[in-house]
Amino acid sequence: MERDVYRRLGFLGLALAALIAGGTVAYAIAEDEGVWDAFIWTVDTVATTGSIQAPHDTAGEIVKVVLTFLGVGTLFYALVTVTELLVTGELGTLLNERRARRMAERLKDHYIVCGFGRVGRQVASDLRAAGALYVVIDEDPANRDAAYAPGRALPPRSLSALPGRSR
Repeated sequence: MERDVYRRLGFLGLALAALIAGGTVAYAIAEDEGVWDAFIWTVDTVATTGSIQAPHDTAGEIVKVVLTFLGVGTLFYALVTVTELLVTGELGTLLNERRARRMAERLKDHYIVCGFGRVGRQVASDLRAAGALYVVIDEDPANRDAAYAPGRALPPRSLSALPGRSR
């Protein structure tokens, strides 16, 4: 799931960059403008701002129409992608995984509790009581969630299993 989000966002960034680069070249050729002016014209067209004068000839108008359609389509795709990221909760998941990875990278001299079943819970409880640093690793998502559960009152320095490391 995480890689799909990064893949889609990467595709979106690449599409916007290609659209702006292509539009800049097209406006520079069609309207015989400098690269900077063509870039500004392209951004204005793609963003559908309309604050810059209309093209001077038919070739420029064709570039404007194509950029408008592609720009609106790309911006709608961006809106849908970001909305999906927020609505499905993937953004929260990505941020939690990133935070867990950073915490794991900073851990030193800690214990690893493999499995958060009956015995693993007792071991974690004993380690918590002793003030020791530990990481909980479990393949079962319910057990990983239990390690984070507010009722368990685990300290922030304990972690659930990181994706790809829970084996």
